[in-house]
Amino acid sequence: MNRLKIAFFLVIIVHLVSGCARQQVPGDSPTDTVHSLTVDGLERTYILHVPPNYDKETPVPLVLALHGGGGSAEKMANLTGFNDVSDKEGFIVVYPEGIENHWNDGRVLQNYRAHKDNIDDVTFMSVLIDHIKQEYTIDESRIYATGISNGAMMSCRLACELSGKIAAIAMVAGAMPEDLCVHCQPLNPVSVLVINGTEDPLVLWEGGEIKFGRQTLGRTLSVKDTVQFWVTHNNCEQPVITWLPDST
Repeated sequence: MNRLKIAFFLVIIVHLVSGCARQQVPGDSPTDTVHSLTVDGLERTYILHVPPNYDKETPVPLVLALHGGGGSAEKMANLTGFNDVSDKEGFIVVYPEGIENHWNDGRVLQNYRAHKDNIDDVTFMSVLIDHIKQEYTIDESRIYATGISNGAMMSCRLACELSGKIAAIAMVAGAMPEDLCVHCQPLNPVSVLVINGTEDPLVLWEGGEIKFGRQTLGRTLSVKDTVQFWVTHNNCEQPVITWLPDST
């Protein structure tokens, strides 16, 4: 439960990894900085927030917060309010940015560069984690990923392919892509929190094709089957389902 709580409030070989450039985010606190990291010949950027009470003598959790398709690191920081939670709970939060604002989440698509060029976002996340661990004292048993929509599906891919580093994920408005499910073979259990709306017009509760205007953006498992995949993988007991009334 502690893992899920922090994850909620809250990825192989690299051909080239260069130094990290940083600058302060305009208008933010001195603990918010923009960084760049070169991975596989691509300059990747992220925003890093370190709580003011950080003590290098004490290992702290690390949360990766992944924006949705078309979003950005800055928008994700503003949307989630994770910085405030970070300051209260004492964890470091990083907001990575996808290539042209999208993640290669395992769907086989031609709509966005991240998918067309098969951008290796898993390696980016893995290198990013290692880089932050070199600069800060991170509790390696409490590294989490969370995201919304495209970011949620990328979090799911990280659970599939980086289970040796990621302890838990929280998926918001996302489900497991069918293309990813075929290849998802995590080596370790991963705690998973899944948050979806039954009337989501993009990522359907019952699964199937994602449609955005005239575009088709792949298919996902149903929310139920996404949960069941992780229940089975983690050797959990079958969940007790309780339906609550809509209070809105």
